[in-house]
Amino acid sequence: MPMVRLNGASIALSARLSGVLLIGLLTLLASIAQPVYWEGNGHYYEIVLSSNIAWNNARIQAEQRTYQCRRGYLATITSQAEQDFIWNLLRANHSCGSVSSQFYLGGYEDPAGTGNWYWVTGEPMDFTYWQPGEPNNRGYETVIALGLYCSGHWNNVPPSGSWGARGYIVEYGEASTGGDVDQNGCVDDADLLAVLFAFGQSGSSLPEDVNCDGTVDDADLLTVLFNFGSGC
Repeated sequence: MPMVRLNGASIALSARLSGVLLIGLLTLLASIAQPVYWEGNGHYYEIVLSSNIAWNNARIQAEQRTYQCRRGYLATITSQAEQDFIWNLLRANHSCGSVSSQFYLGGYEDPAGTGNWYWVTGEPMDFTYWQPGEPNNRGYETVIALGLYCSGHWNNVPPSGSWGARGYIVEYGEASTGGDVDQNGCVDDADLLAVLFAFGQSGSSLPEDVNCDGTVDDADLLTVLFNFGSGC
């Protein structure tokens, strides 16, 4: 077998190319991981992978996520333009056409089997995008998912997730800087204690960082104090 000899220049070039490829890959992964802004409503959207997750757990996890002082929730779709944006975002990085390629939205039927569908935010479900023949299996498939139909139409699925849920879609709404850290509608002792216990911490997604400057500090404490009692 012939021997291939590499001189120092070849090795250096190979190392540089590998470094460039690695940086490019890391940049791509970082860009995919970041929530994406839609100018249609000023909100951000994020695709979260979480195989076989139950819808209720996805809802809880979505509401625990924050981005740029915005609280997350399972995405709601209230117009064709928003539907198109979310579908294009999903299709940019994920396949469609199978049961296990579906991502939860924030729509649910309540009570089960009644045909009454709601969004987790309380917004009216005036716009719908069901696949013809859907929703079916009333009383059993009680939540909405995207990904089964490559046309982007909605499907109703069981909330258990054991059928092969791929993950969920998070929407980050309006930024909140009023001091209600735990988002219970009331700026109270719990919010004050949360800021005190997190005092000095730094990060990009800390709910206690009320003014979103990257650090839980005096400014956040003052914001809670100035708004203390609001909404209670």
